[in-house]
Amino acid sequence: MATFIALQTLLAQGDPLPRTDNNAHARTVLDETSYVVLATADAEGTPWATPVWFAHDNLDRLYWLSWPGSQHSQFIEQRPEVALTVFDTNAVPNQGTAFYATARARLCPAEQVDDGLGVLNRRLREQGVGEVGRERITGESRLRLYVAEIVEAWVLDQDADVDQRAPVQR
Repeated sequence: MATFIALQTLLAQGDPLPRTDNNAHARTVLDETSYVVLATADAEGTPWATPVWFAHDNLDRLYWLSWPGSQHSQFIEQRPEVALTVFDTNAVPNQGTAFYATARARLCPAEQVDDGLGVLNRRLREQGVGEVGRERITGESRLRLYVAEIVEAWVLDQDADVDQRAPVQR
């Protein structure tokens, strides 16, 4: 009852309701979630969606490890434009949070590998997994480091009473 009265008072005074900081919310979703659904398509547009463990560099980049022979990696080679969704699979209906983005994905370029491994290893350590060295992603190793450079991003709008997206400014 007290919350309702406080809300009535705010509305009567013409004060706007508090709004969610979408950038902070996006970072929280990325910090608290381990997997991204990576949506790719081949040159003809055949879609493929894959969950991959990721590490994020603020709201600019996502990194992950993959085998170049996997379906999603082959599709990225053909068509680098991807869509990303990060969400809490344990949330009950109408309580969910999500981060959405369009991005350009590729094998991490050699000049960016050290920075990418730094981001990846920080997250691995936070989750108690250990670290990945260059030898695990180069030479005869089966894995490679991939990066998705975010083009546009949104979050599930926490201030809306319907399912809609709110832009994330970067």
